[in-house]
Amino acid sequence: MNESGDSEKYEYDNCNNPFKNVYPQMNEVWQFGIWIKGLKNNVIANENLYGDKLTYEYTYDSDNFPILIHEKQSGTINTTTIITYE
Repeated sequence: MNESGDSEKYEYDNCNNPFKNVYPQMNEVWQFGIWIKGLKNNVIANENLYGDKLTYEYTYDSDNFPILIHEKQSGTINTTTIITYE
């Protein structure tokens, strides 16, 4: 929900969010330009206030943490994110 009280729609997967163990006490995280509650899972679809729908495709490691994220709009990749863990 933004400052005006408008809300956005989200769908989540059942795999581990990369921030899950960084600070488990956190209740919200700044992700994809907005505040998202919880750090357990990953957003797989987001419909914003303007009706635009973004989808996110993940490649996961053996522990179900994402290592590659493709953000898509209308089937076209907008961004690709590579994640490494140490």
